[in-house]
Amino acid sequence: TPLPRGSPFTQLCQSAARANRPVAADLHLHTTVSDGDFTPDQLVAAAKAARLDAVAVTDHDTTAAVGPATDAAARVGADRLAVIPGVEISTRFEDREYH
Repeated sequence: TPLPRGSPFTQLCQSAARANRPVAADLHLHTTVSDGDFTPDQLVAAAKAARLDAVAVTDHDTTAAVGPATDAAARVGADRLAVIPGVEISTRFEDREYH
């Protein structure tokens, strides 16, 4: 199934195709909403300072930080920073936990 037009990931791919330089992204980040060290605001500030083009917020079992991270990117003027929604799902199989 193709991704919907205008999705953050689709926009990132289109931007990468037009880029004159490699796209810098971190596609697996956790915030304090799960087990990360940074709040969504701090994560966006760190991503902007690192000159990233995109970040995927992939907290454990929740997407609660995606909205705040997107809002933070808009507030700090990080118009070139794509915030890609994600989630790391926890499950158990044969008495082991997997993500």
